[in-house]
Amino acid sequence: MKRPAGRRDGVTVLSFSAMRTRPSRGRGVCANGRVFGRLFLLGVCVSVFVSCEPDVVFFTDPYFQAIHGSDAGRELFSQSPVPISRPFLSRVVESPDDVYRLVSEYLIDTTVSKVVLSPLYSFAGERIAAAHPDRTVFSLGRSDLADIVAPALFDRSRALEEAGQLVAETVRDEEAPGVALFVVETERDEHEMEAFLRGAARIAVTSLSVVRESRLPARDRARQLARDAIAEDPGIVAVFLGHAGVYALELLAESGRRVVSENVDASLFPNVYATVESVYPDLFDAIRAASGRSAVVVEARLVIHE
Repeated sequence: MKRPAGRRDGVTVLSFSAMRTRPSRGRGVCANGRVFGRLFLLGVCVSVFVSCEPDVVFFTDPYFQAIHGSDAGRELFSQSPVPISRPFLSRVVESPDDVYRLVSEYLIDTTVSKVVLSPLYSFAGERIAAAHPDRTVFSLGRSDLADIVAPALFDRSRALEEAGQLVAETVRDEEAPGVALFVVETERDEHEMEAFLRGAARIAVTSLSVVRESRLPARDRARQLARDAIAEDPGIVAVFLGHAGVYALELLAESGRRVVSENVDASLFPNVYATVESVYPDLFDAIRAASGRSAVVVEARLVIHE
């Protein structure tokens, strides 16, 4: 049974009563071939009307939800807390077949026109789209699937250029070195780092060092990168290490170093001066307005925290 959980600018956020399925055998494999264990499928629906039938349904994995807040609806659709009915839809998912089956089961009983899959669930996107040609399937954060799946992406280039310029201005004004930490695993990561460097190049400084990691650092490696940065006695540190960034931020907070980073709750890290933020309400508004299977791209923002 679907229950209204909150609203934002005419958008109804719905959660679901818990329903268990029989676990399948073995372990699942995500898009990059890595093995993952049991997942819980969390469904959040978006509707422009106060009704039982949403026009967009978003299926999010627990890892995405953990990164973006304990209440997916609160973080995705509002910048302030929204009451979310408990419990969410809790279904054990262990394989691409399970994701396909559970999404298909939901679609049988609804006329929802758009389905959004979180990055981890997108590995089932092509099969879901092929089986439901009357629906538009969006893959959140991925653009490497077949044309029958529409990418839903954030363009962070402008925000990262602004971040690079901000870091360079701080280096110049405080007459202290700066350090930038980047993880570059994909071509998109490369373009984003280049955007940051373009912004920094607008300010004539020579004491900005860039550390580039070729893969997502583990906890100990991320903390070591932070220690190495602190050892340079910087006036500012830019941390763009993806999900591993929080490990570096913990040490940088203890040292009191000013930080520019990404998608960080600045209330938890008072030394964070600015963040490049992917604003999900903007992305879901664009998905609602989209027609056909064309890519949906929304610009990220650089937010200054006073």
